[in-house]
Amino acid sequence: MMTALMLVAALAVPVIAGMSLVCLLCPRLKLGITETLLVVSLGIPVGFGVVSLVLFLWLVATNGQTRGAAILLVLVAVLLAAAGIARRRRGNGMSLDRSSNAESGLRWLAPAVGFGVLMTIGVVVLTAIAQPHGAWDAWYTWNRHAIFMQRGGIYWRDAFSAPETGWTADYPLLTPGAIASAWIIFGRESLLVSNAIGLLFTIALIGLLVSTLAVLRSRTQGLIAGVLLAFSPQLAIQGAAEQADVPLASFYLGTMSLLGLYDRSEGSRQWLVMSGVLAGMAAWTKNEGLLFVLVLCVVRAAVVTFSRGWRDALRQATMFGAGLLPVLAVIVYFKLRVVQAANDLLMHQSASAEVQRLFALGRYWYTSKAILAGVLGIGGWIVTLPAMLVMYLLLAGANTQRRDRVPIATGALTLGVMMVGHFFVYVLTPHDLAWQIRASLPRILMQLWPTAILTFLLFAKTVEEQRDGDAKQSAHATTLPQWGVNRVDGQPAFTMVAKAGRDGR
Repeated sequence: MMTALMLVAALAVPVIAGMSLVCLLCPRLKLGITETLLVVSLGIPVGFGVVSLVLFLWLVATNGQTRGAAILLVLVAVLLAAAGIARRRRGNGMSLDRSSNAESGLRWLAPAVGFGVLMTIGVVVLTAIAQPHGAWDAWYTWNRHAIFMQRGGIYWRDAFSAPETGWTADYPLLTPGAIASAWIIFGRESLLVSNAIGLLFTIALIGLLVSTLAVLRSRTQGLIAGVLLAFSPQLAIQGAAEQADVPLASFYLGTMSLLGLYDRSEGSRQWLVMSGVLAGMAAWTKNEGLLFVLVLCVVRAAVVTFSRGWRDALRQATMFGAGLLPVLAVIVYFKLRVVQAANDLLMHQSASAEVQRLFALGRYWYTSKAILAGVLGIGGWIVTLPAMLVMYLLLAGANTQRRDRVPIATGALTLGVMMVGHFFVYVLTPHDLAWQIRASLPRILMQLWPTAILTFLLFAKTVEEQRDGDAKQSAHATTLPQWGVNRVDGQPAFTMVAKAGRDGR
């Protein structure tokens, strides 16, 4: 019993810290069902990001000593919770759930999402029982880094000094920091901690997607997104692997979700600050997150400048940077002062070898085929999901509302440029190309898949909009003029006869 309570406490501390930080940095909300789901789903990844940053700074300040770290982590959570509660007492918050909540007729969606979540939990739990150490990267990189952080003492930096085959020394520390922090609070190392963290990130990812689309579009659209993600076998596989890809997907999705909420909230800049924090945590999770930050900053600046002018783009960049830069400062310190080895993609590189790979057309052809096959099989569905989504778009129609153009353009362009960036990483990789693609492409697509669902369902009409459009068309058709032909004095004469509706029959 005591072990279970300590495990709950070890996981509750970061979750409380994350939810409190979300409540502090985001606009004050009335916590209805949708808003609560959004805050909890954001709070889980944000909280583990916070404790990993705090632990890293503590290790730097104390030269690897963990004594007192548990007290510090709990104190941070308590202070953030107190500040969050005090802020909520200042007045009533706003409600985000302004979506169309009319009866859609698809009552099976909510039970389907619930069943999908239970299936995902079951797969993660069963996989954890069969493979408690997770996949290769989990035990050889992330858990290994966590062990050095938790019990390395003055030698904790040695984990980042001698890269070996298949291991990247300069990878950021959000995942290992989260695991090590929970171990420190728990009082001992336990595989239950890393398994539970992987499960929490997986569930939070589904909740974040559902709640964001429920706010931005409709509850039905959010539930459709939940079905698409919860029933994606790749989500459960990657969530059970205890690697950093599901956490990274959470930060990608969270950043794009908060930017969408800013675009919808008529200028509440607090969303921008929080989105900057999440983008920074994406970069603190994996090196791919640095590419995401770079691409997103360029894309967002271009989209906002084109649609709203450069002054608005500058204002947004300032608020976004206020959340991003503190986390980036920690990453820069880690890369320059702690890491003592180059990235594996940069080791043993030469200009001539890079040029040779750059102009090897066969590498372009092989990479293009592999990415296309990966995209067609995205999510791990038995059917080709992209084709089904295209059919859905053709049936539902495109969302033409002006207010959604900026988040749609931001999401679509960011995803597109990210894939171009990954394409050239493959082309230029010094490793065996086939191995690199086989080992990483499914995980890269899983990182982007939730954001792709968000962007697609922002672009597609909701079920409610389609139904209302059909009803208007039907009402319009009952009063359309119908041309008939009569004969007057033996000559044809054209007369307009109104088509009667059902009420006029």
